[in-house]
Amino acid sequence: MERLRRAAPAIAAGAAAAALFLWIAGVRLIDPRDIGWTMRLDWQWHFLGWEMFRHEPWHLPPARIANELHPVGTSIAFTDSIPLAALLLKPWSRALPDPMQYLGVWLLACYALQGACGAILARRFTSRPLPQALTGVLLATSPVLLDRVGHVALCSHFLILIAFWLYVRPWSGGARPRVAAWTALVGAAAFVHPYLWLMLLALSIAALVRYAWIDRVYGAAAAVLHGAGAIAVSAASAWALGWFTVGGREDLTGTGLGEYSMNVLGPIASNGISSMVPAVPVFDAQV
Repeated sequence: MERLRRAAPAIAAGAAAAALFLWIAGVRLIDPRDIGWTMRLDWQWHFLGWEMFRHEPWHLPPARIANELHPVGTSIAFTDSIPLAALLLKPWSRALPDPMQYLGVWLLACYALQGACGAILARRFTSRPLPQALTGVLLATSPVLLDRVGHVALCSHFLILIAFWLYVRPWSGGARPRVAAWTALVGAAAFVHPYLWLMLLALSIAALVRYAWIDRVYGAAAAVLHGAGAIAVSAASAWALGWFTVGGREDLTGTGLGEYSMNVLGPIASNGISSMVPAVPVFDAQV
């Protein structure tokens, strides 16, 4: 009963967040046989990546798609089709509906987990159940999350909340649980989207700095193990996901990305909306 009482705010926040998503999007999105709504925006590329991937034999690396962009090929990671879900479902492809989409279910899970993880994170700052649940609901109603529904994998904000929770939670049992948790989380993020992997990698490094130089709970060996774990899981994930499937040869890259290209000024180009960073010239397709 005590465990259920502690879990109640997270369950309530997750259920409320899931209900909010279904109210906004409708129940049809979670029907795996309904692919009509995926034929718009970037959803079509997410679906088609999975559709081609499921009907191919396995390759090396495992996430490779040989027939898309033939003869060059690509990877399920480059179609933003949530490689974690695609790789888990592919062995069962013959038993699944055809065609089938899992994008709607993933979006529903993102909302539910956003609410639940938000409530769990709030537990570190208050012991009162109602504020915990309301915090989870507040995070699930974030406009940033709603704005990302067009890129399903990038709705997995709950991974960031888990990282925040790992950062602030109390630990017991020495360095091993911390190393294992952060290594697993960085690897999981890589199998969802490279952007999330980079964010989680940065948070893992921040945790390493805290444990080693602020909390003083990491010795030299533990610090090296933490860093090595992040590097090893990142390298293994990058290979398995085919991040290097497409090379940079001129015959493959053509004329470049054009409007979507970025130079070294990209990280500081404010487009004139920053009060601290001056406006710098950026690419304009009309010029």
